[in-house]
Amino acid sequence: RGEIYVVKGDHARAFADFNEAIRRNPKDAVNYRSRGEAYQELKDFDRALADYREAIRLDPKDPENIARRGGVAYDRKDFDAALVDFDDALKLDRKNVFTINYRGVTLYAKKEYDSALAEFNEVLRLDDKLAVGYSNRGEVLNAKRQFDRAIADLNEAIKLDPNLGQAFSHRGIAYLGK
Repeated sequence: RGEIYVVKGDHARAFADFNEAIRRNPKDAVNYRSRGEAYQELKDFDRALADYREAIRLDPKDPENIARRGGVAYDRKDFDAALVDFDDALKLDRKNVFTINYRGVTLYAKKEYDSALAEFNEVLRLDDKLAVGYSNRGEVLNAKRQFDRAIADLNEAIKLDPNLGQAFSHRGIAYLGK
């Protein structure tokens, strides 16, 4: 229920639910991870990181816990630390599309476009219906000045998710670049 409150923007109720879940079951890593996600959304990275660390301590084999910690490193622009966490998470689950996508976004932020492109290709190989995968790959193709390929990817992203605003922005950039 706490996660629904987060989506609705009712963080006070969300944290009340997460705290109660942790009080009732302090050994459940998912409760800490869920609360960490809420803190991260609010950009309270210190609390998010503390919750992700506790989730990892409780369940070190869950790749999502490790990937979420990498997300905090990414948000703090510590891209090297983020990549270490994403790599560690992928050692546990090489097909985790969320982590591969996040790794690609991080490589893009480091301007390692060829490596980022390879990650987004893998994302789309695993899930060819993921709009954000096409949008992210289109953004990399824009950076590589491959505008026609970028437009094709961004059109596909928009077809799959007409509400994905970033795809429209990136497509506009591609048309300007042509």
